[in-house]
Amino acid sequence: MSVLIKNVGIVTLDDAETVIKQGFVGISGEMIDYIGEVAPSTKYARTIDGAGKVVMPGLVNAHAHSAMTLLRGYADDMNLQDWLEKKIFPAEDKMTEDDVYWGSALAIAEMIKSGTIGFADMYFFSRKTAEIAIESGVYANIGGCVIGGDDDCKADNLYLARAAALYKDFHGSADGKIKVEIAPHAVYTCSEKYLRATAELADTLGASIHTHLSETEIENINCQKTYGVSPTELMNRCGILNKKTTCAHGVWLSDSDMEILKSNNATVVHNPVSNLKLASGVARVVDMQNRGITVALGTDGAASNNNLDLFEEIKLAAMLHKGVTLNPTVLPANEVLKMATTNGYLALGLENSGSIEAGKYADMILLDFNKPHLTPNHNTVSNIVYSANGADVDTVIVRGKILMENRELKTLDEEKILAKVSRFMV
Repeated sequence: MSVLIKNVGIVTLDDAETVIKQGFVGISGEMIDYIGEVAPSTKYARTIDGAGKVVMPGLVNAHAHSAMTLLRGYADDMNLQDWLEKKIFPAEDKMTEDDVYWGSALAIAEMIKSGTIGFADMYFFSRKTAEIAIESGVYANIGGCVIGGDDDCKADNLYLARAAALYKDFHGSADGKIKVEIAPHAVYTCSEKYLRATAELADTLGASIHTHLSETEIENINCQKTYGVSPTELMNRCGILNKKTTCAHGVWLSDSDMEILKSNNATVVHNPVSNLKLASGVARVVDMQNRGITVALGTDGAASNNNLDLFEEIKLAAMLHKGVTLNPTVLPANEVLKMATTNGYLALGLENSGSIEAGKYADMILLDFNKPHLTPNHNTVSNIVYSANGADVDTVIVRGKILMENRELKTLDEEKILAKVSRFMV
């Protein structure tokens, strides 16, 4: 299928950060084959009129727990440890594979409808999340979540065995759109010996790692009491950071922690809405960026957010750190937008994507700018960062395939998903 999008604004997010007020984007098969201000001579099978719209790379949610949509609004206004131990963990113990499938389906539908075309997930019954991700057509890094103590380090440990089987069955599926990562939950749910076993498994498989790191002050305090080091230092000595690793949160990182992460080329995922809602604190994103650490954006789970609209994270990230640093020039709009796109693609290990350029995969979204809150359009990037929201997403395309058009999902049955999930009870 070949498609020409005409009369459309274009935010390329290429190295030149080009913004075209009105132009043309051509798609042939999975690839972008034309971008310019004049119509191409090539004939396309279909034309989409982009008048009043802006095309840009799709967003990436670099840290999520997709099936936690089932727990949206279930446990609010609590600190993290009480939230987890008294409400979330007991509720999750009751979930079935079928629950996770439909909860993940709901999450992916919500993400597509708000412009997210790829996500990094960490949960249990992850096969079901992988299955619906394949059906939907999005990119997904599926984390095989592992939790355990010193007595759980044998090769036949349930969590480790499941993660290995998940990798064998799904890594590289859907023409490479699905990747499987090993996901040690956190230092407070994995012992040092178990973290080492997890790192060995990742090494054996050649898998990347996705983990929680220094989300709360109490996590750091307890880790220091138990092991005499910070969570970052513990994970480093266990081999968790000796490979491409994505670390969610990083709220309580010290200067030395940041140097360790930088030396290991690890990515930190900033989750401002969840961190504020759980009163975990504010990550030192500006300091991380000044050290050259790649920082992406995530929503965390819908139980602590309570939605998966990455545009909310974009705006909050842009504003929060200006207020914390008392400096209105930090994290300008273009940098924050790259956190949700360019850096997210890096976190997912996606190559040949992340910008609107000929020769790149056709991974893009169209925003409807014909809205009161997006008018006038003095600065397209600023409007996207400070004014847009997920409901402005009109069309979503992944590798040339239309996943949503005119707000209608094309690969998922939204009505069926809502009916299934509405019957879920904790």
